[in-house]
Amino acid sequence: MIGPVPEAASGDNSALLARKAVAATKVRVAKMFLADGWLQTALKLEHRPGQERMARAVAAALGNDEALIVEAGTGIGKSLAYLLPGLLLAQETKRPLVVSTHTIALQEQIFKKDLEICRTLFRAVPELKPFADFLATVLVGRANYLCPQRLARALQTRADLFERALHDDLERIVDWSLKTSDGLLEELQPPPHYDVWEAVNADSSSCNPKTCSPDTCFFQRARSRVRKAHLVIVNHSLLFSLIHAGAGPETDARGILFPDDFVVLDEAHRIPETATDHFGARLSSFGLDRALHALYHPKTRKRLPRPTRLETRPHPRHDRPRRRQTLF
Repeated sequence: MIGPVPEAASGDNSALLARKAVAATKVRVAKMFLADGWLQTALKLEHRPGQERMARAVAAALGNDEALIVEAGTGIGKSLAYLLPGLLLAQETKRPLVVSTHTIALQEQIFKKDLEICRTLFRAVPELKPFADFLATVLVGRANYLCPQRLARALQTRADLFERALHDDLERIVDWSLKTSDGLLEELQPPPHYDVWEAVNADSSSCNPKTCSPDTCFFQRARSRVRKAHLVIVNHSLLFSLIHAGAGPETDARGILFPDDFVVLDEAHRIPETATDHFGARLSSFGLDRALHALYHPKTRKRLPRPTRLETRPHPRHDRPRRRQTLF
C-alpha cells in the first residue's frame, strides 16, 4: 500500500518545482524499468513486465497525491518497484519515505540487499549519481536499545534492584556495552532476564535528549539518524505503536510519522491484525501479575512510592508535540 504525498504549497515556486520533480521522476523510473532499461544495461537484471507496471504505478501515485494498493506475487520484484521511485522522490522533494514491513526478514532484505542494489544502480548511471548518497536507517522500538546512563544507575543500585542471581546478567550487559556499535537487544545472546533489561533499556523518560547524548546513548544516536534519513524502515508493530502513542506531525500538518512524509506498507495484508493489537484492549494473567508486582514485590519487598500530590496531564490528543519529541 502506498501513502499519498502532500500537496505542494501554492503562491510561490514550490508548486512548479514539485511538478518538475515528479515529471523527472516518472521519466527516470521509465528508463530504469523498461526493456533494455538501466536495470538491464547497468546491473544485468532481467526485465520483469509486472515490476515495470508496478514501478510506474508507484511513481504516478506518489507524484499525483493518490493512494495505491498493489497485489504483487512472488517474483515480481516489488521492493525495487517502490524503493527506486520512492528514493528519487524523497530526495527531489525533501520528504522522508517510510517503509513498513511485517517481518524482520524483509526489513533485513531491504536494508542489506535491496538498498545496495539501488545505490549500485544510482552510481552506475550518470543521470542518477546525484541520488547515490541517500541516507537510510532501520528504526526499532526504543525498548530494544541499551541506555548507558540507565545501565550506570543500575550498577550503582543493583543490590536494591535485583536478586543476587540476576547480577551476572547485569555484568554481561556491561561487557557487551563496551563492544556493541548499535546497542540492540537482538545482539545479546542469550537474552538477559526481563527485569534486568527493563532496568537498563531506553524505554524510560529518564532516557531523553537532555540527559543522554547521541555520542554515548544508542537510542539517541538512532534518533539522530532518523531525523537525517531519506528512508526510514520500521515494522508494522512499531508503526502502529507510535501512531497510538501520538507520534507524528501536529494536528494541522499532513503526514504519518513525519511532516510531509509518504508511507509504503509492504506485507499490507497483515495490517488489520497489527492495528487491532495496538488499538484494541487486552488483559492477560501475566500482565496483571507484573502490574501487581510493580505495586509490591513479595521477594524484594519493594513497593511503589506513595504519591505526594496529584498531577493533571493534558489529553494525549492535545499533547502531540511533546510526545513527538520523546519519540523522535
